[in-house]
Amino acid sequence: MAKNKGIILRSIDFKETSKIIYLITESGIRSVIVRGAKKLTGRTLFLTNSFTEIEYQAKEADLPVLTDGDLLFDFSGIRNDYLKYFFAENISAYLYLASPEVDFPLLYRLFQASLKLIDNYQDAEIISFAFEIKFLFFLGLKPELTNCVCCGNLEIAAIDVDKGGFICHLHKGSQTFDSEVALAIKELYYSKLELLKDLSLSSNVRQEIRQFISSYYQRHANFINKVTTNIRKD
Repeated sequence: MAKNKGIILRSIDFKETSKIIYLITESGIRSVIVRGAKKLTGRTLFLTNSFTEIEYQAKEADLPVLTDGDLLFDFSGIRNDYLKYFFAENISAYLYLASPEVDFPLLYRLFQASLKLIDNYQDAEIISFAFEIKFLFFLGLKPELTNCVCCGNLEIAAIDVDKGGFICHLHKGSQTFDSEVALAIKELYYSKLELLKDLSLSSNVRQEIRQFISSYYQRHANFINKVTTNIRKD
């Protein structure tokens, strides 16, 4: 029986003593029954915690049943910090948008690296921004971040939600964000995650980036992240 590696996104109760865990793996989003997981003394209890990376074996069925599992990494810093947990939940919500044709090994590495930085890094919001913008690549919705999406002009004045990327001063629309926000989004998209630890963004720019991301996903993916909505309310 093959061993699989996955990061637990969430779990739900199933029958009297079991749970169903939802994981991202290198082959897609998977759901697995973990029998006895609701028992406080059960040996499988630790295999149902959100934001833990596990190696597991499962008996194939319409809904696979876990037969064995080991802990690979425990993102305890996330589970012990209210704000980090929210940002981890925030990025995990996007994963369900990924189609089966997506490069899941690459997506898995991006998600894993993002969680590790959120787990250890004080500014979890920066990592969340970066993941949300980078994830657009997997949806085929990456914004144009080099030149004006309308005319190719390299003199960038803003970034536009409706037009889908950078625009020059001649093509400003109704949902535009200024050049400071545009350049920050470009840096978040192209920079390696570990290099973003030193990125400094003002409170106003952060608010604008959050608004851009939310509007862009709603406009181009017809998606509203309910976790993000809760973060904004808090």
